[in-house]
Amino acid sequence: MNLDVYCVYAVGHSKLDQGGNHWCFYLDVDDNHSVRIDMTPSYAIPGSNIPGGSKGIMLITLLPYLYSRSSEKVVRLDVPAGVRVHNFVNLLVREKRHQYEFTEDGKGCRYWTDHQITLFQRSGLVVDPSQVTEARDSILTQYPDQVPYPLVLGSYYA
Repeated sequence: MNLDVYCVYAVGHSKLDQGGNHWCFYLDVDDNHSVRIDMTPSYAIPGSNIPGGSKGIMLITLLPYLYSRSSEKVVRLDVPAGVRVHNFVNLLVREKRHQYEFTEDGKGCRYWTDHQITLFQRSGLVVDPSQVTEARDSILTQYPDQVPYPLVLGSYYA
């Protein structure tokens, strides 16, 4: 958690069977490693706000690559010098962004990712407004088709 972060990649993975792409973050910690922050549905822990939904699990994983080969869209987000993995994780926990639930179909990761990009920018963890705009616009697109795909709303719980 004390690793330096050189940039963040917001990544859209392969198109899902039910449409859209799964999105998450990869924090670049050196030339060959990243820390993935991935909010994923549990499918087993019932949601408290969305009927039939399930609570999410925020997975934080050190990986031996910068981002997945199944990436369909990658947007780089620059960070200020001296930022570390724990700055991102602590912010997410402090703001209760780990308390999130998905729809019955397991959708909602793009909404969650979009919200965190805004949080990271507001907190000074990502610094280039044009990259933030590109990432947020990209989340509203389905890849590789490049067709508009509106956000499916998940929900935060207390």
